[in-house]
Amino acid sequence: MKTKRKPYGLLAIDGGGSRGIIAARILQQLENVIGRPIWEIFDFGAGVSTGGLLVLSALIKRTPSSQLVSIYRDLCEKIFPSRLTRFHEYSVKTLERELKQHFGEIRMSLVDSNSPHVFVVTKKNYEPEPYLLRNYDPPDNLNTFNGKSGWLCSEAARATTAAPTFFRPLERDGNQYTDGAMGFDNPVLLLFQEVLLLLTESNTENDRGKQSFPKIDYIVSIGTGKMDDWPAPVGSAKTGVSRFIETAQLGIELITNFENSHYQMQMLAKACGNIPYFRFNPKLAQRLPLDIRKRVELNKLVDLTSDYLSNPTNGIPEQIEQLKALINSR
Repeated sequence: MKTKRKPYGLLAIDGGGSRGIIAARILQQLENVIGRPIWEIFDFGAGVSTGGLLVLSALIKRTPSSQLVSIYRDLCEKIFPSRLTRFHEYSVKTLERELKQHFGEIRMSLVDSNSPHVFVVTKKNYEPEPYLLRNYDPPDNLNTFNGKSGWLCSEAARATTAAPTFFRPLERDGNQYTDGAMGFDNPVLLLFQEVLLLLTESNTENDRGKQSFPKIDYIVSIGTGKMDDWPAPVGSAKTGVSRFIETAQLGIELITNFENSHYQMQMLAKACGNIPYFRFNPKLAQRLPLDIRKRVELNKLVDLTSDYLSNPTNGIPEQIEQLKALINSR
């Protein structure tokens, strides 16, 4: 654990399948405006599903954010075209190959004292509680969430992206690991709780028993598109298995894509000393699938996000400048 007393920055990224390209574009903008790589800006990071893939890339692999949009574009085109089985639509072989190619043999571990503490959210054996794959080991006496550390980044990414009806679970050591987005699609509350436990423990040790509240300088939560319109699945010609899969996918989105965690985090940040909290999440005109594969559609999401980030009337450019000032003052 980092024991140096200083302000800490937190990053949480939502799930959302192909719409992760929105979050990738937001990371690119943050890096461009602030002028520092993402892994230097944040001390703790968490992601689920597509957001897990992004935090592993940006914070552990240290992929320049300028490359993330093109990486996403290529990945979506490769992993979503072919259908493998009736109930799990897409080939896990293609996904696993692409993840191994991207991450290589990089493990979830703390490389040096400047390494951000990172976890991705999964579910183990379909249990309701989150199972965290970390690049650090929390103290044994800490009452935190179950999990493991030291996995290959490619395996952790495979586990957190194993969304029901899209990819089969990852099987490892006799257990099955799936996408943690069911109930935890926005991991910001999990991250906040984990960090409070870790830093309070660390500060208590440093102060020899004195009560001390960790200094969190800012929290950034990045979404993959806010959707207020929830139409029923369309396509009356679809019957049987195809219609079942489509309906199941809609049900997953209805459960996981609300802004509840965002609103709760807003209230918590205010209650905990007005911690600066930023939520970047452009509004989409309609419900979009998780498996967008066409380059032209992905480019539209990138353009929409660029407009959102540069629009002077929505306050977002000003918020990014406020975040920049906080980071530069550390």
